[in-house]
Amino acid sequence: MDKATRVHAFKWEDPLNPLDFSGLEDSDMIFIVGHGDAGGLYALGPPDEKNKEPGRNMNRLVKILTGDGNLKKKRKDKPLEILLLSCRAGLGLHKVLAHKLYKELGSDPTVGGAKGFTFGSVKTGYIGHNEVLIKGLPWYMEYPMSISRKEAEKETSAREKKTIKYDRKRKEILKFLKKKESIEEKMKDIIKKLKSTEVNSALDEVENNFRRDWEASIMSQAMLYSYARKRVI
Repeated sequence: MDKATRVHAFKWEDPLNPLDFSGLEDSDMIFIVGHGDAGGLYALGPPDEKNKEPGRNMNRLVKILTGDGNLKKKRKDKPLEILLLSCRAGLGLHKVLAHKLYKELGSDPTVGGAKGFTFGSVKTGYIGHNEVLIKGLPWYMEYPMSISRKEAEKETSAREKKTIKYDRKRKEILKFLKKKESIEEKMKDIIKKLKSTEVNSALDEVENNFRRDWEASIMSQAMLYSYARKRVI
């Protein structure tokens, strides 16, 4: 790429502020990055626990994308490509977004999302892809409320073609979690030192003031996960 890619941050706001697509070009692809859940995107607000309103966050996402009118205006009779880069984005959320945008825009968009929990890693910068957390014990370790231990053991055993029980791996798993949390604490300490609250300025601040420590944490994290993938789980 011959120019820097700017990040357009959005969050839960009332009243809702749609993104400005006045500068959208025919060659552009839209990447949406945010924390995902089974029913929408957490980046757009917390789940509606009180009213259990289905699709609340996804409906707001559609309004954020279409509110200024330029997405429909500039993509009329032209391809529209969107890629969801968020954990659980591929668990049907890309299909839901495509369907809702079709109803809103009157054209059929292409919306992609990897299956399973997806996350950026040290490899993302040069392979151009997020990584996908394998369903099974690794999934259970990161999101214990989303899958039972029995189901996780079954998934991992089927993939490895041998019986694998959590209790047999407990010592290695606890050791992994301890190292993982230590690395994450170092990264949180760096984030706490940032003076910028706007996402692009904060990224610049990390690059200019904390690059060495941040990259060291990223590399430590990558090595830990790589080791765990091969030896622990």
